[in-house]
Amino acid sequence: MGETGRTSPDRFSILIQLERSVRNAESREGLSFVMVNEPRNLVPYSMGCLMVADGGQLRMEALSDQPFVDRNVPAVQWFERVGKRIWNSDKGRIPHLVERTEMDERDAREWGEYCPAHIYWLPLSAQRGDMGALLFASDESFSENNQVLFNHFGETCAHALQLYKPRITFRKALTSLPRRPVFILSIIAFILLFVLQVRLSALAPVEVVPADPFVVAAPINGVVKEIVVRSSQSVGKDELLVLLDDTEPRNRFEVARKALKVAEEEYSSSRRGAFVNARSLELLAEQKALVEQRKAEAEYAEDILARTRLTADIPGVAVTPPPDRWEGRPVAVGEAIMSIADPGRVEVRIMLPVKDAVLLEPGNEVLVFLDSDPLNPLKGRVKYSDYMPESTPAGDYAHIVTAVFDETQDVPRIGLQGTAKVYGEHVSIAYYLFRRPLIALRQATGL
Repeated sequence: MGETGRTSPDRFSILIQLERSVRNAESREGLSFVMVNEPRNLVPYSMGCLMVADGGQLRMEALSDQPFVDRNVPAVQWFERVGKRIWNSDKGRIPHLVERTEMDERDAREWGEYCPAHIYWLPLSAQRGDMGALLFASDESFSENNQVLFNHFGETCAHALQLYKPRITFRKALTSLPRRPVFILSIIAFILLFVLQVRLSALAPVEVVPADPFVVAAPINGVVKEIVVRSSQSVGKDELLVLLDDTEPRNRFEVARKALKVAEEEYSSSRRGAFVNARSLELLAEQKALVEQRKAEAEYAEDILARTRLTADIPGVAVTPPPDRWEGRPVAVGEAIMSIADPGRVEVRIMLPVKDAVLLEPGNEVLVFLDSDPLNPLKGRVKYSDYMPESTPAGDYAHIVTAVFDETQDVPRIGLQGTAKVYGEHVSIAYYLFRRPLIALRQATGL
């Protein structure tokens, strides 16, 4: 294609005016319109189109003399196929005149049907990367001078186009990936959420308590006078532990003892008089029965008095509440006051909140993190779990879980506290992740 008859100064002034139009474009649509239509004032051509890079591929964004791009039009489909093929070839980033060898057989055959005879490929590259390419088509070939002008115009367009390049967001990054691998990976990840399983677990406060302790309970109704031993004190068999107030039992015993003495004297007197007095002989059997009754009453009163002194039936360590909690307080028969424990036999008492309750079976794994040594957890196994929840000091409800330590570990001291992690059944990852939200949703909606 020959020169247009304009002098070089005229063409340079047009180029400067064209660059001004590019810079003054107020939107991406306006910029696209300028890029495919106004270069005709600089170099005549029949068709111009802008193809932008999108997710590693090219798509047509603007076509000369057209308000919008209809991708159902065969000519647009042809341009996009040709543009993608050139873009992915060795000459995709080099401005050049397109040859038929750069197309496949079908597109080369349809060239004359959808496009003029000559095409100039102008890639748009800027600091942010490859922005796309401009295609200019004409019935006459483009001269070297025209190609130089196009190349200069392309640098200006690339610089302006990158200003409208959208920022990369997470959603854009996903859509920029190849669609088929993303879809396949999404399906695989979704399936794995329901196939792969993990152990369901929960955290709960824990306390080290004695295993099978001997409970010291009140044998009679009374008032605690004194707790003789202190908590964690070693005690021997038959050692005194608790004193109950013995004022009433002692008085009752004294009365019973004196009544027995009176009955015995009356019985002895009647025995002596039975030899001479028939009346004394008649009362002898009755008085003997009275002596036996008074004797039983005295023995009972003596036993009650003895029960005011509570002693240890087995040796061990005393586990008692603070003395001021019991001293001066009335107790009923069978009410526990303290316990005697074997320091070598302990277990853990876990208060599992109802909202975190998991299905536990005897033998399930437990990790105990004591506050005194949180970096060295102790391993244990569930012994049993209560079905019915109980009220806790914090005011909520919890299931009481009892666990025992593995025999290979050192036995911790009774009374230590911490946090336990109990492991339940195996569940899918989806259930593990959405269990708490589902519980909250059910509680909020009542479903």
